[in-house]
Amino acid sequence: MGAWGAKVMDTREVTDSGDALSTATRARKARETSSTALIGFAIAQSGQAGLSVLSLPATGTTQPFYLASAGLASALTDALKNAGRSVATSPATNDTVVTGTGVPAVRLRLGSLASPDDKLLFTDPQWADDVARAVYRAIGTVYGSK
Repeated sequence: MGAWGAKVMDTREVTDSGDALSTATRARKARETSSTALIGFAIAQSGQAGLSVLSLPATGTTQPFYLASAGLASALTDALKNAGRSVATSPATNDTVVTGTGVPAVRLRLGSLASPDDKLLFTDPQWADDVARAVYRAIGTVYGSK
């Protein structure tokens, strides 16, 4: 169990290789769980530095998980900002794990390996604690009173 009684499921393990590492396998694992929501974590090889919250892209549908994803993304963004962290937001348009789960989903992009500043933050225990607490608070904000 995770924060606020939420069920936690890993879709990728440190030891995964080959097919177990594939996006399709992780998307399948995410769909097969009975999770209430999905929060994925990523570190980019290149590209924009800094924290980014990526949520399900806006669509013409009114399916509840799209609306709930926006709420989860907003709560996570607010919690990171309240921890004094700068954070960008954008849609997760090419993320088949986030877009294909059928539950509220966001991806927290932790930064870029191409950024020396990000690489330094990855080793900072206070930064890691701020991020972990923000995730916990976001889950509590969205799901804690239900």
